[in-house]
Amino acid sequence: MQLSKVPVQMHVTMESFSANPEHLEKLKVRLRELSRMTHERKAEERCVFYDFVEKGNVFVCLEAYTDAEHLLLHVRNVTPFLGEHILPHAPIARVQVFGPKDQLDILKSDDKFLAFRPEFYPSIGEGFFLN
Repeated sequence: MQLSKVPVQMHVTMESFSANPEHLEKLKVRLRELSRMTHERKAEERCVFYDFVEKGNVFVCLEAYTDAEHLLLHVRNVTPFLGEHILPHAPIARVQVFGPKDQLDILKSDDKFLAFRPEFYPSIGEGFFLN
């Protein structure tokens, strides 16, 4: 395995949803649908990772994007679906965003994104990807 240094231009968000126990199975179906929709959208080619994990009635969405603009594109694409199918049964408890400061600054200037009350964590290094 060869390591190569490249500047990190990726954002990872983690969104925690705390689901009402009576809605768990329906929520799992909707989250799989959301994942499929994200994967199939050609406009979201810069989404490099997207998955949901669960523990009990808590679901976490793990996402990675090449840059802040594509994270914002995804947010615009999924907000109507979230509002209709997810948030009534599982409100977002926490949003964390990790990445280079210049990319986080782009997110901080977007009022619609700020409505999710994200926590920002700037990178302290350049990071690397495995080839």
